[in-house]
Amino acid sequence: MRERAEQLEKNLQDRENTENQLQDVNVKFFALIQSVPDMISFKDVNGRYLVVNRAFEDITGMEQDDINGKTCYEVFKPDVAESLFQFDKQVLRSRMVCRFEQEFSCNGKRIVTDTIKTPIYSTNGQVAGIISVSRDITSRRQVEDLYEVLANSSPVGVYVTQKGMVRFGNPKFREYTGLSE
Repeated sequence: MRERAEQLEKNLQDRENTENQLQDVNVKFFALIQSVPDMISFKDVNGRYLVVNRAFEDITGMEQDDINGKTCYEVFKPDVAESLFQFDKQVLRSRMVCRFEQEFSCNGKRIVTDTIKTPIYSTNGQVAGIISVSRDITSRRQVEDLYEVLANSSPVGVYVTQKGMVRFGNPKFREYTGLSE
């Protein structure tokens, strides 16, 4: 009987140690997610948010507790939500990573994001949900748009090469060279 009690005590201690280690990993995992400046979200296969980070909260203007359990239709405007839903469907159906850029308005601000959606798998190999990472590229897009306007309205020929190939030529450059877009 004593051996059995000792074994039970050892099993309980092992379990407590494992739970403490798991809690430590969870704390570090959530600290990491919260520190990333990109928007991060985890959704289940039904499209319900399970976890979002601070950057996601900042963009939407909503707290995690108000987002958890909701779908994109309850968080974003209908056109944005429908687009996100379609990409989610694509990821779940294909079981492959999906990358896209999206422009939308949220809390009165124009935002452009570069998003990667990845399926998450359960231990038995089934798709259990989706993780999304969205980087705000609004500033970069504004600079690119400004460059394009300036280059296209320039009275001199402007071109950009990459690895020996012409990647961009403004209208004046095309006029001088006789090349088309």
